[in-house]
Amino acid sequence: MIKRLPGWYWTLVLCLFCLGLGLLAPRMLQQVAQNTPQVGPTNIAVTLTPLPSATPMMVAQANTDAPEVTATVTLLPPPTLEPPTPTPPPSATPTATSTQGITVNVTLEGIQGLPTATLLPEEEACEPREDWSLEYQVQDNETVTSIANKFGTNSWTLADANCLEDANTIRSGQILLVPGDNVPVEPAIDCSVPYEALQPIENAWGIPDTGTIVFNWRGPRAPRYLLRLYPPDYDFSTDNPDNYIDITFDRRQNETLDLTDIADGGIWHWEVRPLDENFVQACPGSQRWSFTKEQYIAPTATPTFDMTGSVGTG
Repeated sequence: MIKRLPGWYWTLVLCLFCLGLGLLAPRMLQQVAQNTPQVGPTNIAVTLTPLPSATPMMVAQANTDAPEVTATVTLLPPPTLEPPTPTPPPSATPTATSTQGITVNVTLEGIQGLPTATLLPEEEACEPREDWSLEYQVQDNETVTSIANKFGTNSWTLADANCLEDANTIRSGQILLVPGDNVPVEPAIDCSVPYEALQPIENAWGIPDTGTIVFNWRGPRAPRYLLRLYPPDYDFSTDNPDNYIDITFDRRQNETLDLTDIADGGIWHWEVRPLDENFVQACPGSQRWSFTKEQYIAPTATPTFDMTGSVGTG
């Protein structure tokens, strides 16, 4: 009958075997190295032979008879390098590139740049007044002031209401918007109002030959007036219109003249005649008033002498 040994017994035997093998292996390797014959040094000559492909190759030849090692190196000529042919890159299609502007403000003491532009507000378009619906056609010899007085307003309001750039410029036949519902009827001229000379007074004397003279009076109110002046030598029996002076003007009962325009000295006569809108005499004229004026003498040239002795006028 065979008795089976336990497992630990076999494990112990295996460990002892490996231990003995490890102790004997170095001794066995040393004896093998001592019994191996020594091989002397071998001289090797290396020759570099150029190949057609310009690639050097090393050929090793064993020469056991040569006592020394001689190395022969054959240098190959340097390869000829040709510069590469540049290939132009493909042309790029230009594209718009947005760039952001940069604003640089520089302030230097004592130096003032251009002033910044100031935007002015836009002027509003002029529109005629909507509350003025009455239209009036400008007549001959009418002005903005005379029309404004006729409709109870002033010239600036009338010009603004009709968008007139120049209140002094209107034309006959032009249509203007005016206040009210109807065109007022011109009142009849009251010719019963008596005339009175205020300036110069009747039979005034000592009127100088230069300066100005103002004619002022009272009488019937009319749209227009005619001031007539008779010179000192006028013959009233002939009533020659070429010898007297006529001046017409609107509404006011006064007129100013330059005395040099009536140069003759002596007794002058003057009268006033009321006129209607059509320059037709509307009432009998005033009586003739008079004034005495000095003779106007134009200044004569004063002779002057220069250094050469010649005479000139100045």
